[in-house]
Amino acid sequence: MGKFNWVSALQKSILLFISLTLFACDDDTDEVVSSELVLTSNIYATIDVYSDADSEAYCSVQLTVDEPPNDEKPGDEYVKLLAGDQLWMTTEESIDNVDLGSDLFAGLKELSTTQELFESESRGYTVFPFFFFWSILKETQVFYNANMDGVESGATYTISLLRKYKKDAKSSVVTMPYAFDLLAPSPQDSFSRSADSIQIEWMPLEDNVAVEASFNTSCPGLGESSHTLEVVADDGLLLVDASELESDDISGDCNTTLTLVKRRTGQLDSAYTGGHISANQVRTVSFITTD
Repeated sequence: MGKFNWVSALQKSILLFISLTLFACDDDTDEVVSSELVLTSNIYATIDVYSDADSEAYCSVQLTVDEPPNDEKPGDEYVKLLAGDQLWMTTEESIDNVDLGSDLFAGLKELSTTQELFESESRGYTVFPFFFFWSILKETQVFYNANMDGVESGATYTISLLRKYKKDAKSSVVTMPYAFDLLAPSPQDSFSRSADSIQIEWMPLEDNVAVEASFNTSCPGLGESSHTLEVVADDGLLLVDASELESDDISGDCNTTLTLVKRRTGQLDSAYTGGHISANQVRTVSFITTD
């Protein structure tokens, strides 16, 4: 096999270095744990790939010590990649099939330099604003983001953790649900939360996916409310009963945003102690609801 052509790979979107933007609550590195101190077998990986368009995909990765992210988990159990450890994202092709030359990490350095941005208010929203509705990832702690353009609908993604001194985890794989159209409701619609049912329609249909509908209702100066429905099957139709969106927390004319997600679970690399990888195809629409 000849030397790998970096420029061609970038142009074809076959390989993306997760020049992953790092988010954290502040710049105090004592609040995280360096990856050089953690074996791969002690890392719990939370990996979510998501898309709201035909040819663009985003990925967020959070690595924690032994157990999933949760509100009680201290910051020093969230893993920051140091000592040459890096994350990669590929489409269709395993990173093992790419000739990176004799010095893997020198090649990575030539391709891109990891940026570490420590921000507070804008974290998460600079990448994908609807992501945190369903992920267990904790956006106030260290996590990594990347995005790819020019990918095919229904592409398969491999997320690889490459480690300079410890065992790699190269083969966390998931296939994105196909792009779909959210046909109803429309932005021009208006519904009474107490009296009207809401019919949600989408196409096309797909096997082996879970479907979830989330509603967020915001009433200027009068409160906010969220409601989530799980759909038994991807049959293109969901009827939300009258009064389902009612809440004591909201009143008056409000803006309601529906987020419809098709989700598929993938296969996590066995080198991790545990975790999950999912691919989420997302569509949203906003409309008016009244009392």
